[in-house]
Amino acid sequence: AAIICLVLVACSKYIDVKVPEHEPRLVLHGYIATGELFKVAIGKSARPNSILVGDETFVNNAWALLFVDDVFRDSLRYDAQQKRYISQNVTAETGRTYKIVAGAPGFTSIETTTTATLPVNTISVVHQKKVRKTYYDYWIDDIQFSFQDPSNQKNYYLAALYPSVLSRTGLFCVYSSDPAIENIQS
Repeated sequence: AAIICLVLVACSKYIDVKVPEHEPRLVLHGYIATGELFKVAIGKSARPNSILVGDETFVNNAWALLFVDDVFRDSLRYDAQQKRYISQNVTAETGRTYKIVAGAPGFTSIETTTTATLPVNTISVVHQKKVRKTYYDYWIDDIQFSFQDPSNQKNYYLAALYPSVLSRTGLFCVYSSDPAIENIQS
């Protein structure tokens, strides 16, 4: 037993890791679907290993300008209740290019550009109830859906599943057997 203790003690080594000084930067976050008003959150990056409580990352004194096809269209207004900057009159349309330029006192301004892609065609949706059981012996359903992804475009998709209004339980977990969903694509 003494030899084992000696071996375990001999394997430890303390290393001082020098983390570079953190300079907070603005972060722009939003999901905008075609037909919806532009609504984005503007926050700030956090120091590594820091614990943030509540609204500490939100920036409420920023400005955000919305451009459509490189032409200024709107200045987004801050809604304190939603903690979002919202366009008053511009909705996303397919085929248009959008740019948001944002800034706040004490920060370097940021910008992002995206193009609203054309809708993709749904090929099929199949819902099979009580197909398998979980580890805890609860029934789960299978939902399979497929759509036509344009091969000449690099797109990312956001899928949303909602329980039926008649359902007594909410949607708790989503499992996927498609390895492409879990892999980061470059």
